[in-house]
Amino acid sequence: MDDNLRMLLADQGSPEGLARCIAENFAGMRVPTPLLDIAAAVGITSVSEVASGFEGVLVTDAAKSKGAISYNGSSSPERQRFTIAHEIGHFLIPSHGANAQCLKADMGVIKTADARKVTEAQANDFASCLLMPRASYLADIRKLGPPETEHILALHRRYEVSKEAAARRYATL
Repeated sequence: MDDNLRMLLADQGSPEGLARCIAENFAGMRVPTPLLDIAAAVGITSVSEVASGFEGVLVTDAAKSKGAISYNGSSSPERQRFTIAHEIGHFLIPSHGANAQCLKADMGVIKTADARKVTEAQANDFASCLLMPRASYLADIRKLGPPETEHILALHRRYEVSKEAAARRYATL
């Protein structure tokens, strides 16, 4: 675990701020995002594949200083990466509880008034920002030139995310 990184993250107040802090302070940050290295650096002691009714599960100690993530092994590799990033978000966002059990439907929540779903939307926002860091994603968008649908496919492949996640981040930025 990287105690210096954890201290820097403690001062962040938003999903985007947390992801930006990781991108700026994580040694070896590259594209695609090295999720397992980041998970270990922030205190996730295990990331494992399971077959269950959940898309992702986070279990932590009471202080959220250590945690373990399990993800649905039958999902696509892009979905698995998003799920792992999503669960790291639950782990790092201070207002989220110590444990999370997320269904596939939770991975698509963007905005909602439902209090439980708000945490899912925040974890999704964090996952998008972590997997597609603002600075590098914008640089890649600019290199591609004027907006075209084909750009989504190129970004989806480069960042190893779903086409939907690539398109949402593209539209947001």
